[in-house]
Amino acid sequence: MKREWETISLEITTFRDTGIPILAGAKIEEVQQKLDEDVLISQTIKNSPAVLPLLEEARQWERTMMFT
Repeated sequence: MKREWETISLEITTFRDTGIPILAGAKIEEVQQKLDEDVLISQTIKNSPAVLPLLEEARQWERTMMFT
């Protein structure tokens, strides 16, 4: 999942004169769908009992995805 995001380029602009950053460009819906799917997968992995040895890494990745 991380490797897939390394190849995705995000175009960010500000919303009108508010200074609030937003996604821009032609692939907004595609990027948003991928983000939604990966957040769900990350949450599922984080809640799996098998993730215990990697729990902190899973939590960090989930935080990264949630605030991207």
